[in-house]
Amino acid sequence: MLAQVPAVHRAGLDEIIHAGAAAGLNLSFLVAGLLGLAGAVIAAVTLRRPAYPGGPEAAAPAESRRLAQAGSLAAQASRRRPSVPR
Repeated sequence: MLAQVPAVHRAGLDEIIHAGAAAGLNLSFLVAGLLGLAGAVIAAVTLRRPAYPGGPEAAAPAESRRLAQAGSLAAQASRRRPSVPR
């Protein structure tokens, strides 16, 4: 493209091409930085929410109930005798 331009205008066109490339890089870095900041804010907001509305203390009774229920089911299963075909 530069070779088709008359010699008088080549220096000006070369400067315009380089300025345009630099402006494009600046814009792309700005957009990437803003997207990175937006992602960081979204991650911080979503990771700070507790799993249970009452906090970890509210999760403890539910977890102990689940473990107790699993233990009682295992005890019931161990009391049953397997039927052996004769």
